Amino acid sequence: MARQDEIHYEVRRTTEPASEPVTRAEALAHAHVDAGDEDDWFDNAIEAARRAVEDSFLGRTLIETSLTMTADEFPDEFRPPGPPLIEVTSLSYIDTDGDSQTLTEDTDYTVDDSSEPGRVYPCYNEVWPTSRDQPNAVTLVYKAGYGDEAADVPAGIKTAIKMLVTHWYQNRAHVAVGTITKEIESTIHAVLGPFKAKGVW
Repeated sequence: MARQDEIHYEVRRTTEPASEPVTRAEALAHAHVDAGDEDDWFDNAIEAARRAVEDSFLGRTLIETSLTMTADEFPDEFRPPGPPLIEVTSLSYIDTDGDSQTLTEDTDYTVDDSSEPGRVYPCYNEVWPTSRDQPNAVTLVYKAGYGDEAADVPAGIKTAIKMLVTHWYQNRAHVAVGTITKEIESTIHAVLGPFKAKGVW
């Protein structure tokens, strides 16, 4: 059976986090800006910075988020992108008759949420069923993140987000929100280096 990196698969967010890892007040304080007319700008910048840190720097999910992974077939084991893995919500597939089937955790498959990234593999003496030969025949729905509150996110990651927001605020005449210049990029890499996920995204 093929490894995950040898088959076609896609991952998409199916929910957004209920909160951001950095509050508006924290971002304003870091940028030495008083609350007021800039509040909406800071809210947007915090979200953009969080996405940049997740996708461009770490390959992680920060605040609890639901993700859906679709694959053309079962890999030998799933290694869900965007760790830390919190839990698997469902694992389903299209069988050879074209019907949708749902597998059962601890009966059909085991979830290892202690590894980095997490793993999902068949239970002892079990094998993956045969899926239909079609695109997106297998669907894994899972939750990932450090937790559901900002306090669950490591302080170093939160510092990097605040640094990005402050950089964008101070350089609005030169860069658009979401653009990271080389000057700040190397600093952010240094701050986030210890938290970078291995082998995903």
